[in-house]
Amino acid sequence: MFVTQLLRGHYHLWYLYMLAGFYLIVPILRRITREGRLTWYFLALSMVFTFGVPDLALLAQGLDRAWNLGLAPIVTDVQQYTMFFLTLGFVPYFVLGYALHARRLSRRETLILCALGVAGFVLSPMLNARYSALTGAAQVEFFAYHRFCVLFQTAGVFAFAKAVAARLSARAQRVIVRVAACSFGVYLAHPLLLDNLVPAAWLTCGAWAYLTIPAVILLVALGALILSALLRRVPWLGKRIA
Repeated sequence: MFVTQLLRGHYHLWYLYMLAGFYLIVPILRRITREGRLTWYFLALSMVFTFGVPDLALLAQGLDRAWNLGLAPIVTDVQQYTMFFLTLGFVPYFVLGYALHARRLSRRETLILCALGVAGFVLSPMLNARYSALTGAAQVEFFAYHRFCVLFQTAGVFAFAKAVAARLSARAQRVIVRVAACSFGVYLAHPLLLDNLVPAAWLTCGAWAYLTIPAVILLVALGALILSALLRRVPWLGKRIA
């Protein structure tokens, strides 16, 4: 039990295993991202197999429930028989982040990405509510990483942040760099604060949830940021864990 818990860690530490996998394939991804056309070809494959096919399978399930068309087994079989794994998982986000960072986005491109981001934020809860009503149980399918809604949210926030950062003063940019340096520590520390600062369910439920939930998010994020910044001041250890 101790060894299992030690290897698995807290529930959010799955990210470290995923990150280790990223580092293993970085030499391959460097070859892909070295040529612009190859990068976008990789991302095009991602749109089809990582996001398009799963969304199509979910749509087929919904149509089958409504009209009993028998589409879902066909889509599922095609997905399984293809056995296409190259762009699956979180790798498309990794490559897309690099591509958007390296590309000098025009105003039009930024506006399109931001509009898609807004659409993603609006559609995710609406589609989840509709799918929950259709299945008769609470669903969170459209909050999953392999949904177009989440991809649009991610790309939109990235494009918006990039556009805003380009217009900030040098001093503000330095502050952002310092905060960003603590982001990994914030990720590692936030469950510690969340589990201990939010022991009561009433804080995130009830009529005041629209106020208490943002307040909890702000307090946890700020507390984790302070903790990460303090840990970074520890000689040798700080920069390796925070």
